Amino acid sequence: MVKMRFKELVTRHVSLLDVKAWHEGESKELKKWFGFGFFNHIFVSENGRVTVYYDTEELDKFDEIIREKLTEDLFNELCDYLFELIEKSKNAASDEEIFELYSKMWPAFTIFDELSKHPE
Repeated sequence: MVKMRFKELVTRHVSLLDVKAWHEGESKELKKWFGFGFFNHIFVSENGRVTVYYDTEELDKFDEIIREKLTEDLFNELCDYLFELIEKSKNAASDEEIFELYSKMWPAFTIFDELSKHPE
């Protein structure tokens, strides 16, 4: 049996700015928190919808990292950081600043999504 290299996980209506922030957030920003980031995922846009395909090896590694590193304290720290970013976003003065803040929010979004799939 051949293992598929990529797995389709998410399809959403998002803008190009959202896709760029998503990629930045799940690669560089996630790596800052967990020492791991998704660098091989593929975004495919079709009829106004974006589908993301994740590298299955990275997904397996992410599962290991989360089990190993995601503690209650780290989760609380990530949540506090997200709320801080949300407050900062209320005073954002430029598209660049909004992009930077949004990118930094993605690690929390990624962890929340993962926890919603595996609440145990």
